[in-house]
Amino acid sequence: MGAKIAIATLCDSKFLVGLRVMLFSLVSSNPWVRDIPIEVFWTDSEPVPERIHKLCQKLGLQVNWRYPDLSSYSGINVGTKDGEKCHGSYHKYEVFTLSEYDKVIFLDSDIFVCSDISELLRIDDGISAVKEIEIPQFNTGVLSIGKKFLNHDFRDALIAASADGNHSHVDQDVINSVVGSSYNQLPVWYNVLKSYFRHLGSWISRAKIIHYIADKPWHSEFSTRGNIECVVVERLWLNANALLDNFEAQGESA
Repeated sequence: MGAKIAIATLCDSKFLVGLRVMLFSLVSSNPWVRDIPIEVFWTDSEPVPERIHKLCQKLGLQVNWRYPDLSSYSGINVGTKDGEKCHGSYHKYEVFTLSEYDKVIFLDSDIFVCSDISELLRIDDGISAVKEIEIPQFNTGVLSIGKKFLNHDFRDALIAASADGNHSHVDQDVINSVVGSSYNQLPVWYNVLKSYFRHLGSWISRAKIIHYIADKPWHSEFSTRGNIECVVVERLWLNANALLDNFEAQGESA
């Protein structure tokens, strides 16, 4: 019997637009994902909109919606600045509770999948991630998580380590401090941060996953800016969102 593998993500109503495009880009460049479960942790008090259920069905995805008990996070002191946002970031720890799987590929809902990422399924056990260029940490927006770390005890250890809430990069600081240097480093193409394109525009053609950190392209105040490479990578997401709107509309007027 083969290894049990899943893709997982985290979402609330503020990131729902991002989730739509992430799933659309994922299945468009990786049709094999239709054959494995996609575990979505819904952390919003509002119900999942019917529109997203219909989209997942239309894309042919096996999506399991999970509604975690988030009371364990109430003790994390995030202060008054962006408190709600910070708590939402810490909720990423729930992904580590997927103990029924041998491997989980975590993808943030603000990413865009550009090409085949099946190599992530063949990574050795443990945690695999891309080391950032601008700070001495691995980025937690894309993770390959092996069986060793898929348990409630590890989730609880992360929550305990987060208690003071004094983390400039929120969950990323904590996961890095707990895992330390014992992680497998992935090629940078598996998590190319949007900010990199200011200096390394030629990476656009090589990126497998683009990560839209900080300002999100679906924010109403968002506008393309910076050098031509940044404009191209931002327009990539916006164009995909327009294609997705058309895809969803097909058949609705019939």
